[in-house]
Amino acid sequence: MRKRNVNNAVTRLTDAIVRRVPRPVCSVFVVPKTKRDQLLEAAWAVIAQRGVHGLRVEDAAEAVGVANATVYYHFGDRAGLLAATMDYNDASALSAPARNASGTGLDRVTASLMGDLGESKRVRDNDIVWNDLNAAAVFDSELRARISQIGRQWVSDVADMIRQGIEDGSVRSDAEPAEAAEALTALQGGLITRYLIGALPRARARSVLKAAIRAYLEPTD
Repeated sequence: MRKRNVNNAVTRLTDAIVRRVPRPVCSVFVVPKTKRDQLLEAAWAVIAQRGVHGLRVEDAAEAVGVANATVYYHFGDRAGLLAATMDYNDASALSAPARNASGTGLDRVTASLMGDLGESKRVRDNDIVWNDLNAAAVFDSELRARISQIGRQWVSDVADMIRQGIEDGSVRSDAEPAEAAEALTALQGGLITRYLIGALPRARARSVLKAAIRAYLEPTD
């Protein structure tokens, strides 16, 4: 009898403790970003705030809470940090939901092009950084080569989506994928620049881009 009472008391005590222990909001384990990834995201944030010429090794290191030597260990120097930051962001863009959306080829083209004129702070920061990198590349041959490569890949990706649209019937059959992709991505870039400098409201920029997509790609019949 005494043993049963003791067991009951232990059970009640355990239950009370369990009820008081905070439960996790989500049981899914999230893998933390590596220090290298954190440094790349910090560098991207610095460029969004100060421009590419305002990027300093010490700023990225301070944002992550590491010594400057850690940045040099991972990237060699400031140029290596900048190059890796562009590659990291480009890889993130390639895996973005808009770029890999399901649906017709026209749906994917529209989502990819319109996505860069979204209203979130992250999208706006990305637009600011790429605009600044493009401007800086005019005077920097090494940067120009990397930016050109990324730009060519972007045009190629859009052209592939247009080809998919021709095959599935969502894009007009007489559309020229390479030419349409070049024109639409160039228009998108120009509209983003005008939006960022305040020369064009974001809603108007989106409207113009959507109209151009329809004019270039939507079937006429």
